[in-house]
Amino acid sequence: MPTPSESNRQPYGVHMLTASPIKTASTFLKSMSHGSMEVAVAHDEPNGVFVAQPGVSMQDANVVTSVEQLRAVIPAPNPAVHRKVSHILDEGARQFISESPLIFVSTSDRQFNIDVSPKGDLPGFVRVENSSTLLIPERPGNRLTYGFQNLIETGSIGLIFLIPGVRETLRVNGTAVITRDPALLQEFVSNGKAALLCTRVTVKECFFHCGKALIRSKLWLPEAWHDGPSKDAAVKSLAGRFGIPEAVMRDKAEEDYRCNL
Repeated sequence: MPTPSESNRQPYGVHMLTASPIKTASTFLKSMSHGSMEVAVAHDEPNGVFVAQPGVSMQDANVVTSVEQLRAVIPAPNPAVHRKVSHILDEGARQFISESPLIFVSTSDRQFNIDVSPKGDLPGFVRVENSSTLLIPERPGNRLTYGFQNLIETGSIGLIFLIPGVRETLRVNGTAVITRDPALLQEFVSNGKAALLCTRVTVKECFFHCGKALIRSKLWLPEAWHDGPSKDAAVKSLAGRFGIPEAVMRDKAEEDYRCNL
């Protein structure tokens, strides 16, 4: 079976866009602003892929606009590196998924607006249905459904699996559909509640990512964990947005965590 390479991977396009409006739900904890950006199209590759450069001038000579310029800084890897990319979930990937309590889910709409969302539950909450299919249950959240709306539009999905204390991560890219099959949702009961929906992922690429990022960040070292004001950043931000005392916002957040998992 051929291994993926820079030449045969499906390229991602980028378009010109302006910020989407802030979307606000009806309760304090159902509100947040969707990321926004402005993108300038600076270069049209021969294969028709546009290169986006957010917030920079198209005349900036330091902007990287081609693979050749990129490889001048970051040389191409040893060809053997591509062998780590698989089109199926091998035994190592299955084991990792069975022990992972946290994933990050990336999706995109037709306009290439990107969304990344964390999802977590008990280890192994993502089920391996077979060597090329994963099932991800949906639990109560903020109900913005940006990621689900993206899947309805494009079906493209990327996943990163983490295990506390493990330096390496597992990356999975593919396509996905959303199912509301009652029988299937009942198979994913947590805290006495069936899953709200289930995302069925068809795996296109799967590979382990080296642990350098987690080593540099000291993510799993308790002595390096931050104990600064950022731990209350969400409460402070929401309280300011809605004009309520921080103590009230904090109480509402804690109540939501207690009652709506």
